[in-house]
Amino acid sequence: LRRFDSPEMEHLGVRYFLDASGELKENPQALPLAYFLDGDGRPFKGALTIDIPRPERWRLSGTVPDDARALIAALPSYPGWTARLDGFDAHNATWDGWLQSFKLPEDKQGARFELSLDFAPTGWPWLAGLTALMWSAWLGFAAGAVQEALAA
Repeated sequence: LRRFDSPEMEHLGVRYFLDASGELKENPQALPLAYFLDGDGRPFKGALTIDIPRPERWRLSGTVPDDARALIAALPSYPGWTARLDGFDAHNATWDGWLQSFKLPEDKQGARFELSLDFAPTGWPWLAGLTALMWSAWLGFAAGAVQEALAA
């Protein structure tokens, strides 16, 4: 990492960087972990609360500024994220090539909102089942090898 103060790092909310010499450097241009976009697609800070009880669960709430057209969460737009805006399913789009963006309806201007983001890996039940099956097979083979060794 050579530039912690790049626009990409600013959009991700990377405010501090510890270099190899142990010096802590600050990027004052870094945006918060969630912010708004205006009608021209420029990011700006707004009054919102960010609650992250776990890395896979984010809660964003606040009042939508009058000039806000979208809300950005500094999370990769990766399959498995689900979003609910004020209790209803929300569609996330990609902003800046990879961050999650949520279009704000016109009637939300000046109104309170709550956006919840939850992550569950895609195909999780299949992967968990396959893992259990593989462990069972491995334990079965190990038990057979132990029995064979004891019989010899």
